[in-house]
Amino acid sequence: MKQYNKFIPVYLEICPERLYKRISSNQHIYCSLYKCILKKFTFYEQVLPNHKYGITLQQRYQQETFLLDSEKEFRKWFLLFKRYFFLDKFKQKFKVLNRSKMTDPLFGQCYYNCIHSNNYKLVKLIDKTIITNYQLQCLSKAISNLRKLKNYFNNIVIL
Repeated sequence: MKQYNKFIPVYLEICPERLYKRISSNQHIYCSLYKCILKKFTFYEQVLPNHKYGITLQQRYQQETFLLDSEKEFRKWFLLFKRYFFLDKFKQKFKVLNRSKMTDPLFGQCYYNCIHSNNYKLVKLIDKTIITNYQLQCLSKAISNLRKLKNYFNNIVIL
């Protein structure tokens, strides 16, 4: 993180919807990941030759830049961040089997039965160019609830 023209390493932790930054042993602040924009870039400066990769989080006028030195760490953090953002493009390849009979009260008939990596999925396609503010609010709330459920079930230990 850039602060007073020098870079200070910090300890970061991701929880659903928030990125926590530990300042000291008993103090921490957080950044809400809700409606952030995620960008990745390669970085080189002679002052910091070890830091080659960067990730930028931007929410309106606030921006945080994270610099990393290893490609492995960069991929790990980018994949973690990517789960919490609206992405520009849908990059996974799905084989569409058929249109589902389910209908959504807000978006209409937008569900498709698909297969990806030998797993059956129900995919919801939404045209972002014609979405209203109310629909975006409802969609964000539904995504937030799904992330909390996923995090809850990932933390359960089965004995």
